[in-house]
Amino acid sequence: MFKTKQKKRKLELRKLSEELGVTIELDYENDKAYNYIIENVDLLRDIIDSFPKFKNKGLVIKFKDTEKRPIAYKHQRQPLESGETTIGTGNLQTSIEIELAGISSLIHEFGHLVDEYEIKNRNSLYSETSDYALINHLYKETLSKELKASNTQLTHDLKRYSELNVETFARLFQQYYLDLYGENELTRMKKPLDIADETARKVYQEHKELIDNYFDEVYYNVQFEPNLLDLNEQLGRSL
Repeated sequence: MFKTKQKKRKLELRKLSEELGVTIELDYENDKAYNYIIENVDLLRDIIDSFPKFKNKGLVIKFKDTEKRPIAYKHQRQPLESGETTIGTGNLQTSIEIELAGISSLIHEFGHLVDEYEIKNRNSLYSETSDYALINHLYKETLSKELKASNTQLTHDLKRYSELNVETFARLFQQYYLDLYGENELTRMKKPLDIADETARKVYQEHKELIDNYFDEVYYNVQFEPNLLDLNEQLGRSL
């Protein structure tokens, strides 16, 4: 009976993956993880549909139900939402790994994919361009003020991690996305926010027009603007 349940779940998730355009992976034995995804599948579909360029491209989303924390935060006392994105190269698949306890970080991880999109044709991450430099500066400046005001001490490694361009980009993209689409069961960030995410929230609120204008262009170009490869695929041609 147990093996039958596992097999059934495996087949159901395979069918779901085909419908969503991304591969969904989780522990078939974990009732909590399986039921949570099935119960919120419509919300998950909405999220994935908001990133059309990542559909049917081999993306894998792995849902986990553990107490694992990001390495950068291992010295922190408070539990933190966690996720990890691996960009596929060669035979390696592009994947997002998400803890169910911090499932809202799925948007943060999609932010990393947006940052990396078609990097081979651009020669740099969006987060490393001069267009992002001012926003990145505002984030770092605000983080320093928040740390001082709250008398919060971060380890050297954690502060360095918090100020990485790729991380500030993903945090601010998450704030932009929440404002654009609204919050729901899967995207609502748990309170209290850690200081890095709280800084992102504050910077977004204080510089909303600047950040909206920036991400409007990046998000549209990445997800909705046809590129040469997409046009050739639609026409049934090869480059």
